[in-house]
Amino acid sequence: MGALGLIAPELSEEYGGQGASKVAARVIHEQIASAGLSMSYISLLGSLNAQIIVDHGEREVVES
Repeated sequence: MGALGLIAPELSEEYGGQGASKVAARVIHEQIASAGLSMSYISLLGSLNAQIIVDHGEREVVES
């Protein structure tokens, strides 16, 4: 999923995402969940944690 860009696709390309909208990211998550709910947690938690770090993390941590 990582190689396909399905984990945290809403992050900007600067931080390793695709720059997709949050709506697009949720559609990706829902499609993964329709195939396997447990696999969708990878996408969901990746997005949630990445957004918290990017929005509230110290600059040195975010840029590493």
